[in-house]
Amino acid sequence: MGTQATKGLQTSIWNNNIKSFVLLSLYPFILAGVVFAVLWAIGYFGTYSAQQNSGHALNFAIGTLYDYWPTILGVTGAWFIIAYFFQGRMIRALSHSHPVTRKEEPELYNLVENMCIASGTSMPRLEIIESRSRNAFASGIDSKSFSITVTRGLLQSLSRDELEGVLAHELTHILNRDVRLMMVCVIFTGMFGFAAQLLWSNVRYNLW
Repeated sequence: MGTQATKGLQTSIWNNNIKSFVLLSLYPFILAGVVFAVLWAIGYFGTYSAQQNSGHALNFAIGTLYDYWPTILGVTGAWFIIAYFFQGRMIRALSHSHPVTRKEEPELYNLVENMCIASGTSMPRLEIIESRSRNAFASGIDSKSFSITVTRGLLQSLSRDELEGVLAHELTHILNRDVRLMMVCVIFTGMFGFAAQLLWSNVRYNLW
């Protein structure tokens, strides 16, 4: 029988870190590819002669991309800086959550604090979404920005033991650092998707 390599917790953490680095490294090329596709479409549909469409579109896309590649790199760098320092505010704007303190939500705060003490980790920021739906998620990229967000519906519908299980699950994402990979996918490399989702979230929130 062949031996199967074991995969421990630390291996999973390393894999998540590698995936995060690869995604960040490829992002300028992904952005350039999106811009190239848009430029090609502009060149193709903007040409009146059908026989010249394909060649004109390709030359137009390559020439424009070559002229503006420093701008693309600049936009990428600016987005990374903004995402790094303001990713918490972005998530808050997207989910319509608000931070809470021990005084405001003592039971929630005590549950998370007890688990943090038991696991030897720093206390994450706690936030609540005023929604009747039942949901929870962890976010953040380091100990200063880690947070756990829950909905009001979750707090009101679950027992203490059930709520503790949900919170322990979210805290595990923070302990294992896989929440960092999620943040890289959603915020750092998700510029277009995040912008569209933020717009739709605000429209839906204002309508309903």
